[in-house]
Amino acid sequence: MRKVTAVLVAALVGAVAASATSSAQRDPWRALHRPLHIPHLEPGAACPTSPIQRAEALNPTFGGYVLGRAGPVYGGAFSPDAVVHYANTQVESGWYGFKVLWIVRPKYRGRVLIRGRQLDGANLIGFRSRAELRIGSWGTAAQAPGWGMRASTEWVRAPGCYGFQIDGRRFSKVLVFRAEP
Repeated sequence: MRKVTAVLVAALVGAVAASATSSAQRDPWRALHRPLHIPHLEPGAACPTSPIQRAEALNPTFGGYVLGRAGPVYGGAFSPDAVVHYANTQVESGWYGFKVLWIVRPKYRGRVLIRGRQLDGANLIGFRSRAELRIGSWGTAAQAPGWGMRASTEWVRAPGCYGFQIDGRRFSKVLVFRAEP
């Protein structure tokens, strides 16, 4: 009886381990859900915004400014001082929207998970009524062969200092910006 019980327990343990492995394989986003490492600031502290560069530095056909110097992913459509100006109209439940053009270098085509929150407060960044943006495939533009692009609208509840955490297969980075009306 003990031998049969031991065999059944071993089979059950193997089945549970196989199920956990297959569920992780079915959810490719699980591996990108690393702990948030966006810093916290005291209210009123200076916002340590990420470097801004001209988008032309990435590709001569791009215009405007991007947030971040080291790729593979950049946030586009920022002002030269790392400020986004969200819409002056209040949206559902007190959220304000702004556009971001996510740009990825030609050598990276993997999934990207983007989450964010306020550094000097308790507010999260919203992504289409979700707490995260999942980019599983990248569009391209004829004028920038190889570069990937994805436009999105992000949402904040109040002005302040905010950070996006961008997680890919082999990287995790934070881009910090100010949001103002």
